[in-house]
Amino acid sequence: MHIIKLPSQEIQIKWGMYAQRLYCERYNIIDPIAFFEQFQDQRNIQKLIPQLLLIGAEYAAIKKGEQSNYTIIDACEWFDQGGELSEDGEIMKAFIYIISGHKVNLSDGSSFANAEKKTES
Repeated sequence: MHIIKLPSQEIQIKWGMYAQRLYCERYNIIDPIAFFEQFQDQRNIQKLIPQLLLIGAEYAAIKKGEQSNYTIIDACEWFDQGGELSEDGEIMKAFIYIISGHKVNLSDGSSFANAEKKTES
């Protein structure tokens, strides 16, 4: 799990095969390659991140045996509160967690540059 620390609350997200599968089914992404290709055009990223956060929060709730009541509006607010795409912002940390295959723990305050070094190793 990854925790997004916002001024108003903390949001748990979880990403893994099930979350990626749910995302692909919900947004008609045909395969894992297409999932990653959508991030090649940076113009898509701001639109896609709230969707990713929402799926991640839903999966975290499922894993905890809870019901998720979050909406895409909530996820957009998290984006706004979490520093949008600033390098050390909470949303960038969550995005790196998701696209890195959930192997990087960024809840400890690591920077984007450190995360890249960890994933290259």
